[in-house]
Amino acid sequence: MYVLRDSFLINSTMGQWYITYYYELSRIAIENNMINASTYLDYLQFGVDLLAVINKIRNGDPTNIPVDEDMKSKAEMFLADFRFHTTDTLIIQYLDNIQGDLDYFTGKDAAHILSIIEN
Repeated sequence: MYVLRDSFLINSTMGQWYITYYYELSRIAIENNMINASTYLDYLQFGVDLLAVINKIRNGDPTNIPVDEDMKSKAEMFLADFRFHTTDTLIIQYLDNIQGDLDYFTGKDAAHILSIIEN
C-alpha cells in the first residue's frame, strides 16, 4: 500500500484525499473493532479486489471498465458498515465523497478514471 500511496496517490489532489480517507477510515475501523475474526476475510478479499481495480486503472487496457456494478455493490457494503459505526460528520462527509466517486466511476473506462484521478 505504501508504494501505491508514495508513487501514485500522493501526486494528485484526489489521491491525497484518498490517503486521508484511508487513514481516517482505518482509525474508525480500529476504534470500533470492525475488523475481527468474523470479518477479517471479507475485508481482506475487498482489499484484494480493490487492488485489482487500481491495477486495471493504472496498468490495464485503457478501454476496460475497472469499476463495474459488482465492485460498486461490494464497496457500498463496506461504506454502509462504516456509516453504521460513526456519527462523526467529517467521516460521514468522507463516506459521501467516496460514494459520489463510486457512482461517477462505475461504468467508466480506465483511461477516463485515470485522467480524473491525475488532475
